Amino acid sequence: MRGDPGLRNRIKEVSCRFQRLSTTLNGITDALKKDIDNFDRFTRMCGIGLLPDDVLAVIFEMVVNLGGPGDRHYSFSRKWKAAVRLSHVDHRFRSVMLASPQLWTNMNSSREMAAACLPRTNGLPLRIKLIIHDHDDSNKRSFEPILAELLPAMGRWGRLQLTFYYIPSGRRRCDFDGLIEQLLHR
Repeated sequence: MRGDPGLRNRIKEVSCRFQRLSTTLNGITDALKKDIDNFDRFTRMCGIGLLPDDVLAVIFEMVVNLGGPGDRHYSFSRKWKAAVRLSHVDHRFRSVMLASPQLWTNMNSSREMAAACLPRTNGLPLRIKLIIHDHDDSNKRSFEPILAELLPAMGRWGRLQLTFYYIPSGRRRCDFDGLIEQLLHR
């Protein structure tokens, strides 16, 4: 090496390149650390995780009841699905949702939904929406399968909305006494 000045110059050149590269990488590493620290501070300041559980419960209630109490177009099934989705986000969301029984009182559609929601209501009055199919050529009516789950909790029914699907055949009229009898003795 002592005798070859060209080799010495190349080694110095490679050494300088490594030093510049090392300096550049150190600068990038420092910049990334700063960005990560800034991001961590930002997420701690703005994160939903900082909100107390009672505030989260109010937000969740707004989400579940989106559309407002007077909006008939927002169905009970969408409210229930919103409650379920919120309860599946993470452990904390689930515990807040389970501690908010008012978010589980909307009942309609499936027996599975009623079986899942009823224990979570803590005895609060239930808001129930039932669809009754009044068959045209007979005196038969069919009810949503959820009725079997809800009848044992009839004492807790706070609001009942009945929707009839009926196609009149001319002289026929709906027998409400028979309908109520069927509801009570089913």
